[in-house]
Amino acid sequence: MATGVCDLGSINLPAYWDSKSSIFDFAKLARDIPIMVRFLDNILDITTYPLKELETASLAFRRIGLGVMGLGSLGFMAGLRYGSPKFLELLEEIYEWITYHSYAASVLLAKEKGQFEHFDYDEYINTDYWKALPLPAATKAALEGGMKKHGLRNSHLTTLAPTGNTGILARLMSGGGEPVFCKEYTRWVTVTDGDIAGLLYDDLKFPDAKKGEWFETDDFKLELRGDEEVLTCRYGSVNYEIDKNRGMTKAESIRDYGWEWVLDNVEIGRMMELNDEGVYAGAEDLSIDEHLSVMEVIYKYLHLGMSKTVNIPASFTFDDFSDFYMKAYDKGIKGLTTYRAGTMTTVMETLSKKEHEELEILYNVKFPETFHARGHLIKSENKKWYVILAFPTSNKEKPIAVFTHTNSTEKTVVTKETLDLLRKVAHKRKFLKPYIKELETKSYHQSNIERICRMLGLLLRHNVSITEITDAVDTAEVPLGSFIFILNKLLKSYIPNGTQTNKICESCGSQMIMQEGCTMCPQCGLSLC
Repeated sequence: MATGVCDLGSINLPAYWDSKSSIFDFAKLARDIPIMVRFLDNILDITTYPLKELETASLAFRRIGLGVMGLGSLGFMAGLRYGSPKFLELLEEIYEWITYHSYAASVLLAKEKGQFEHFDYDEYINTDYWKALPLPAATKAALEGGMKKHGLRNSHLTTLAPTGNTGILARLMSGGGEPVFCKEYTRWVTVTDGDIAGLLYDDLKFPDAKKGEWFETDDFKLELRGDEEVLTCRYGSVNYEIDKNRGMTKAESIRDYGWEWVLDNVEIGRMMELNDEGVYAGAEDLSIDEHLSVMEVIYKYLHLGMSKTVNIPASFTFDDFSDFYMKAYDKGIKGLTTYRAGTMTTVMETLSKKEHEELEILYNVKFPETFHARGHLIKSENKKWYVILAFPTSNKEKPIAVFTHTNSTEKTVVTKETLDLLRKVAHKRKFLKPYIKELETKSYHQSNIERICRMLGLLLRHNVSITEITDAVDTAEVPLGSFIFILNKLLKSYIPNGTQTNKICESCGSQMIMQEGCTMCPQCGLSLC
């Protein structure tokens, strides 16, 4: 419709998962759908339209778009892989429920307020859409009886919008009918004027980039993000960044609602089983058929279009594309979007198999089948940690992996900050992105200390200097005598004597060096140990 308008609302599917009984609450969904249909219908009446043509078309047909979001997150909670047979069974039942109850609500609204202007019963039930709608015969007959008696309030009822920003607001990494793209990530959000005023009240100094100011301060230091200069600062537990376009932003950790539910409610052993079964697969891990099978189920019920992206490999040829689109067409899919791996490199970066092989040779990614080890017992605050460092050669000069075993723990606030700092070091090496993702997928169920040791090994095996690693950990607020403090000191003992550091002696102003694992001044002898 050339002069149609969007009037969209989406059902947050994870909100209908009953945690106590581990079932989808269809009764709650049946209660909420009529409220949503009435809400969307009311919007058509209270809207101020910018053009008379839009108002005329909108009120004549009263078209609304009821959709869903969080489908992939629901799959995590239900323990069902996106696109698997049982997942499709649940999806079919959900959409049959949404379709019936949205129609029933529109019939009751027509009884209360009147049908849409152009409704014609005989014409409507003979449309291709209505005749193909896969509702049970008795259900369809009941709806037809209601429409014949009262009419229908809305010409169109269902669609599937992308819900990008809406999904983020609901903490969903699965917009619309998409799978979970990533379980958790860091999002840079604009700092509000109120928060900026609070930072100024705390005497932080920084330029106002929106007014054209740009300079370094004691609090905000210049760094490069690709080819762009930014000013960065860590204040308290928050990372801030100022760029010339957006002004001040801050890092916020976003975790998918469904994934957080899994971490809170699923036993670790069961979680590992489901992970091995591929239940927690992301968009890029799914097959093309799994993507298409979900679209095939949903499209049968939709009045309007569906926003859905299918991830395809970089090796896809023109003939592959042709076969793929014909396959979608044969399934009754009206339209779709594809994302080919390796395109839009500013948004997503992946490595080809050849590139992986080249990096494995260049950076010694593969862990050797045999290695030399040295054990250490770390004692702190009546706790014991057993640490093993692995070395590629018998001279044991530079470790390539760190292992630990203990029944003790560190405070989460300490270990999380350390882990975040090590991630930051890793992310500076863009080629490490796929390895970081793989490491974090494998270690999600482990303690922060174990994850820190895994990240240390990743950095060491990829020729990141021990100096850079330990300097990063030094910036954390780590208590003296804690495991992280002592482990960092242990790693420093493998830095060659005489290695220059980025620290300046507070006593004489000379550049300090590493000596026997300690940072010291070669001129006046000041030691930081």
